[in-house]
Amino acid sequence: AYGYDKAQTVLERFPVNADNPAFQRTRELLAYNLFTVGMKIYADALSQQGLDVYGYNFDYVSPQDAAAGLGARHAVEIPYAFNTLAAVGLNAPEQQALADEMHARWVNFIKTGEPNTGKSAPSSIDWPRYSAAHPEIMRFNTVVKVEALPHKDDIEFLERTVYGK
Repeated sequence: AYGYDKAQTVLERFPVNADNPAFQRTRELLAYNLFTVGMKIYADALSQQGLDVYGYNFDYVSPQDAAAGLGARHAVEIPYAFNTLAAVGLNAPEQQALADEMHARWVNFIKTGEPNTGKSAPSSIDWPRYSAAHPEIMRFNTVVKVEALPHKDDIEFLERTVYGK
């Protein structure tokens, strides 16, 4: 994926060892390269053009997924965003609270282009616009909060190493 020279640089940053087995590093690097790095580049470019960008991280793991040995993964937030939990067998109060929050934000964004419009979301947290200069995102979990882009140093390392940015 990186070529020999870049692979050596990546392995220095993300060593494989007893604390970080190969399967874990592979999963981590795949997630960064398939999702995070590209989305950061895209979000940075859009925000630098003056467009409104709202980033988020959904890292809630349902008890069902935890019991199956699964973590937060691609597209697992969809039933929460569309508030269709019952269709996938999710109905715990914490899951419904998370769905109510996400759904309100998505509806606001779809209607107005701004997720905070009307303050119809259960929380009063202001979801900030993402910018390359201040990459803040909304974190959706049992506690919804604004945070700096997680793993920013690793993501920017891969951005420079893989894409030469």
